[in-house]
Amino acid sequence: MKLNDLLALATAIVLTQADPYDIADDMAKCRSMKHGDKAVSAITTFCNNPSIHAPSTYAQNGITNGNIHVMISGNCRPQQWIPWYWCEAQFFNMCANSQMSSVMASHEYGDNGCQHFSITTGSEY
Repeated sequence: MKLNDLLALATAIVLTQADPYDIADDMAKCRSMKHGDKAVSAITTFCNNPSIHAPSTYAQNGITNGNIHVMISGNCRPQQWIPWYWCEAQFFNMCANSQMSSVMASHEYGDNGCQHFSITTGSEY
């Protein structure tokens, strides 16, 4: 095996064992909420971009589906890459654990909380 193959395997093992998220369960909980189908669609569409960075124009502008808007603002220095898996895992977890009847949540991730994930609803979207 090449060194890169070994590193990829080790990373996959660590992520599998250390992952605090259950994406399928969180997605199902999110989908069951008011506006949940639109939130799930917005999250999957947004996170499907393979080069999300915080900060970036794409992350800051986000994606809107109906009245649901997902985005990541940030002040990371240097700019931080957000892999699709962590993008979905964190957004779905936020949505699933929202305390509101409609989907609305925000949370900081990344080094020193420099990535600000948000899901908002409203007539402005």
